[in-house]
Amino acid sequence: MGKECDKMLAVKSQSSTLSEFVDWLEKNGMRICKMVDCDVAPYEAIMEQHEKLFARFFGIDLDKVEDERQLMLKAMRYANSMDSEEKKNG
Repeated sequence: MGKECDKMLAVKSQSSTLSEFVDWLEKNGMRICKMVDCDVAPYEAIMEQHEKLFARFFGIDLDKVEDERQLMLKAMRYANSMDSEEKKNG
């Protein structure tokens, strides 16, 4: 596996716990907010997907994760095609 995928797997349990916590917040009418420069409403709800927020927290580049996944899929497809060819030629 690639470096970013490994990083993602290493924090899977912690990410799951964070996700449960954010779900609990939302069920209880709370949101994660950020401060904004405004006197009327100094906070603004963060609308970012949980996965992206957690990836930033853990220092994981989701674009690299996707590139690594695609590379792994390509390698598996190639290996499967080679296996099929070997069985045909037998």
